[in-house]
Amino acid sequence: MESRVRTEDEKLEMLKTMKGTLQEKWDMMLDISAQEDVPSKDQISQINHLIDNIPAGVKKVLVVGCGDGTEMARLVARGYEAVGIQVNKKANAIAREAGLDARDMDMHFMDFENGEFDLIMCKDCFKQSMSPTIAFAEFCRVAKKYIMISEPDMTWAWKARNYQLFTPEQFSILGNKFGWPLQKFWVLDMSYVQQHNYLFKKDIKEEDDESARSEG
Repeated sequence: MESRVRTEDEKLEMLKTMKGTLQEKWDMMLDISAQEDVPSKDQISQINHLIDNIPAGVKKVLVVGCGDGTEMARLVARGYEAVGIQVNKKANAIAREAGLDARDMDMHFMDFENGEFDLIMCKDCFKQSMSPTIAFAEFCRVAKKYIMISEPDMTWAWKARNYQLFTPEQFSILGNKFGWPLQKFWVLDMSYVQQHNYLFKKDIKEEDDESARSEG
């Protein structure tokens, strides 16, 4: 059977159909997940807990999935320099109105220099990545010292926007693959969830070995 290349008009019609279908699915997902958000004010104790566990020597923090800026505001109040990113432009506008540095940016492709931040804090956002390996690789590029990820336990896997939840074992493997071993794992019991917290630290020895190879 002879194959036929689609005309430009046919390609355009196909793209229009795909866009409509994807928009319907997106709207459906938003309807399902509309009641799943936990208000920022109900997360204050969790946010304070994460900040309490930031290692000494950290000054500049990138908050991935910064929401309305609650985390950034708490960080700034504690003396840290905080920058936030997310794709939710409405929430970013709220954070900026509060005087916070919130930027419209995707965690998979961040417009920052290598090692620009001492620590990346990613609370309840990593699970929404459809390409978690790419997101983690980008974290490793932008962070200088630490990556802190906080995710709910597996009982939240059914939530509409949670594409994938990692187990502690999977996170440990992921960190080792990138030269960012899991330094600390702990669980925070909350009224509505058991939160799993991960702190990765850059393998300085591996970085030194790479520098030696480059100089050689």
